[in-house]
Amino acid sequence: MTTLAERLGFSADDKIVLLHVDDVGLCHAHNRGFFDVVEQGVVTTGSVLVPCPWFPEAAAYARRRPEIDLGVHLCLNCEFTALRWRPLLGADRVPSLVDGDGYFWSSPSETLAHANPDEVRSELRAQVERAITSGVDVTHLDSHMGTAMMLELLPIYLELGREFSLPVFLPRPTAALLDELGHPELVPELDEILLMLERSGVLMVDYAELGSLTFQESEAEAHFRDAVAGLKSGVTHFILHPAHGDEELEALTPESWQQRDAERRIFASSIALRWFDDAGVKRIGYRRLRSLLRGG
Repeated sequence: MTTLAERLGFSADDKIVLLHVDDVGLCHAHNRGFFDVVEQGVVTTGSVLVPCPWFPEAAAYARRRPEIDLGVHLCLNCEFTALRWRPLLGADRVPSLVDGDGYFWSSPSETLAHANPDEVRSELRAQVERAITSGVDVTHLDSHMGTAMMLELLPIYLELGREFSLPVFLPRPTAALLDELGHPELVPELDEILLMLERSGVLMVDYAELGSLTFQESEAEAHFRDAVAGLKSGVTHFILHPAHGDEELEALTPESWQQRDAERRIFASSIALRWFDDAGVKRIGYRRLRSLLRGG
């Protein structure tokens, strides 16, 4: 079987990474973090939270820099207490997607317990359309907190990718990955899930590096140096959450603001670029997958 790497024009032995920034548009501190790591030239791609209050700043940046590789971080949750956001379509049109205060549910489990699939489809489509009409050259779709990728909503996620002719972030599922994501109960269904995905034609990446924010700030450099050195042959989606460690970020996420700032400092410096070069890793963006999907 031809690998994704080979379909992209690489060899099967090449190590390829989609170095991806999540949560663009969440707040000014996160936008500044994204701008910093993109300008350094190490990070290759990211995705924007369209319902969030700082989306307009991110969209303006994308209009000024159309070469920037930016997707839509499809959003069905708001996990913070100090800053909250609502569906684009409003509580009246998508009542199953909001809590008693009219905000997105805090957790994926709450969303899955309440969400009407038709309302999910409408809201997520509206987010993609808003990004496009705001001037973002949308390169891909992925999922905030993984909610839209969960098995109950996965058909909608894949459907939106087909509707907009966009690649969706989806790692090839393995027993180890399902266990890492907290879904060991799906392991017996793995063969059936893989068959369904293969039939859908989705471009699955080989691996996902999910270690962002799982370490203390003092451990950040060693964590990422080891993660880069350990990348395998194939295509890896490598998640980051860089942000400026200012008062805004500390108030928003007191438990992880230092890690987010550490990620920004590392990937806005030349040291990360040396790690990838030393490991022989090739960095690409999702625009390359979009071209493959569209036959370009």
